[in-house]
Amino acid sequence: MNDTLAVVSGDAMVAAWVRVLRLGLLAVPLLAANVGISVADEAEWHIEGRLFGKLEPGGSGKKLDFKTSRDVSGIACEDGNAPARLCLIADDEAQGVQIVMAKPHGGEAGAFIPLISDRYAGEPLSLDAEGVAYADGAFYVIGSHARPRRESDPAAANARAKATWRVFRIRFVPGSVNRNGDIRGPRPSVEVSTDLPAFLRSVPQLATAFDGKLLDHGLNIEGVAVREGRLIAGLRAPAVEGRAATVSVPLASLFDGQPGKAELTTYDLGKDTSGTPRGIRDLVAFGSGLLFLAGPQLDPPRATYGDYAVYRTLPGGGAALVTNLPSFGGEAKPEALLPLKHEGGALRAVLLFDGPREGGGRVLSFEIR
Repeated sequence: MNDTLAVVSGDAMVAAWVRVLRLGLLAVPLLAANVGISVADEAEWHIEGRLFGKLEPGGSGKKLDFKTSRDVSGIACEDGNAPARLCLIADDEAQGVQIVMAKPHGGEAGAFIPLISDRYAGEPLSLDAEGVAYADGAFYVIGSHARPRRESDPAAANARAKATWRVFRIRFVPGSVNRNGDIRGPRPSVEVSTDLPAFLRSVPQLATAFDGKLLDHGLNIEGVAVREGRLIAGLRAPAVEGRAATVSVPLASLFDGQPGKAELTTYDLGKDTSGTPRGIRDLVAFGSGLLFLAGPQLDPPRATYGDYAVYRTLPGGGAALVTNLPSFGGEAKPEALLPLKHEGGALRAVLLFDGPREGGGRVLSFEIR
């Protein structure tokens, strides 16, 4: 189904809050054992403007308003080396995504793009968008396809789960977004597919996990990439025979109704500090392969060194460790990885978090060859 949805102007909604974010995460000393990673000189990735999160009643208790984002879950940018690249960022409590114009040392928040308007008992339901990808002129946004973890009402849980069973393809008209992230031309086109659940259920190793709770190893998507005409969903859970899993489906099957088959691939992404196989917390197309942000299937009370890591795919199959990640303090959970520059065997990338205000972006450098 194709739909062009309304876009909320960055001028109208952001102007009241325009400021430079001085993100609260201080530089953290990295452990000597953590070979291959360093914090770049510009350790914080500043964003000008405001990132939007969950819709909730405002001060009057009647009018809905956006909370400030604390649940950043994905980001992807257009290809190229422009001084300001068009990106979309997701907050998993929101009902859409937001434009961010990415620059080497930070970004600028722009227009918010609504994608769903689902409600239950009058309350807005979140899309639970957990991954954003860009390929061939289009952005892709994927819901978690997961059952809510904290919902005791079965009817409400069903409604919340079904709100996440969507994949979106978003195309912008070239030149329609200015350097500040405001849409000054035609609105983006938005296509939505609700066909991924059927493909997930068709994979024997995942059939019983679909629509199960995360605590019971239920299926949960947390990353997405697009390569060679196929959408690749990265699973936080379940592990398949002790390995993290991806499921790929032809784009033509999701958006054009053409026949196709889901393909399961598994990777050894090591174990977290509890000894449990890591799942995929973000997935990024990188060169001819993929980068994985790997992390615990179940969040630890406080992440420590070795809970989260970055892996890359190998030409012959499988995955290799790039680096383990240190703890970034408090309840900061690494959720999104944005490559900025890959040169001379070093990758400069932004790491964004669930927990800190507006993602708490950090610039890291990895040795990757």
